[in-house]
Amino acid sequence: MAAYQNSGTEVSTSEPIPDPPRVAWRKHMRVRVLDAAHDLTCDAGWDQVSLSAVAARADVSRPSVYREFGSRAGLGRALVIRETQQFLGGVANTLYPGLPDTHDCLEAAIHHVLTEADKQPLIRAVIAAARKGSDSLDWLQRC
Repeated sequence: MAAYQNSGTEVSTSEPIPDPPRVAWRKHMRVRVLDAAHDLTCDAGWDQVSLSAVAARADVSRPSVYREFGSRAGLGRALVIRETQQFLGGVANTLYPGLPDTHDCLEAAIHHVLTEADKQPLIRAVIAAARKGSDSLDWLQRC
């Protein structure tokens, strides 16, 4: 662990430097908005999600949501990206857990995919909207 002197105070370089308050608030707000969008989508389907409802559930202003995501489609893209990253992270963890047998790793990954796909209400909500011919999912095809 490296350390150096700064105005008579020892500062550790192994600990991450905290974000400035504005950046920390924005990151926290983004998570709250994405969580709210996720919950609303699971509750009522993507067609019923409005930026006003998301902002109210996340306890932030609607202009803050627009500044962060640009539009409803931008919010949808961000939500899909976040959920996909979490899902694929789980797949990667099951593929590389250090199991000695490749077959066991692949079997664990397939089990993870099927279990998560069954558990994820967001995936079910998107599939249900797609089956009803919703045109509000057009943005998903462009991703």
